[in-house]
Amino acid sequence: GVGGSVGVVLLRDSASATVGNGAVVDAGRTVTVDAETAESVYNVGISGAGGGAAAVMGSIAVNVVSSETVASIGDADINQNSATGSRSVLVGSRSDTSLITVAGAGGGAGAAAVGGVVNVNVLTKDTRASIGEGAAVEADTVARRAAAPDTLTRPVRVSVLDMLAGKYPSEDFAELRARITWD
Repeated sequence: GVGGSVGVVLLRDSASATVGNGAVVDAGRTVTVDAETAESVYNVGISGAGGGAAAVMGSIAVNVVSSETVASIGDADINQNSATGSRSVLVGSRSDTSLITVAGAGGGAGAAAVGGVVNVNVLTKDTRASIGEGAAVEADTVARRAAAPDTLTRPVRVSVLDMLAGKYPSEDFAELRARITWD
C-alpha cells in the first residue's frame, strides 16, 4: 500500500501606519501611529498505509510566512501649533506569529514498511517604527517601539527603557536627553 499527504501554507501579511512627508498634525494631547500584524498558522499532515507485503507512506508540511509591519512619521510637523501641556507622540509597530505544524506517517505491512516526514517552516519578519530626520516634533514624551515583545527578554526590555530614561551604558552618550520617565 501507498499513502501520503502534502500541506502547504503561503501567507503574506502587511500593515502600515504613516504620517507622510509634509503633513501637519496638531493633536493637542497624543499623536499615535501604530501598526500591528498577527498571524496564526496551523498545518497538520498525517498519512498512513498498510499492505500485505510492503507499505510506503510519507507526509510533507511546508509553511512560508512573511510579515511586514511599519509605523512611521515622515518629514512632518507634529504639534507645532498646539498649546503646551501633556503632549505625547507614540510610534509603534508590533508583529505576533503563532506557527504550529504537525507532520506524521505510520503504516504496517507483512514484509516491509517505509515512512518519512518532512517539515519546513520559513518565517520572515520586518517590523519597524521610525520618525523622519526632518520631522519637527513637539512633545513632552516621544516613544518609538518596534519589536515582537515575546522575543525580548526582561533584561533587554529594562535596558531599552533605561536608555530612553537617560541611563546610558557609557559617558559617551551623556549629552542625549531622557525621552521617558519610568519606575
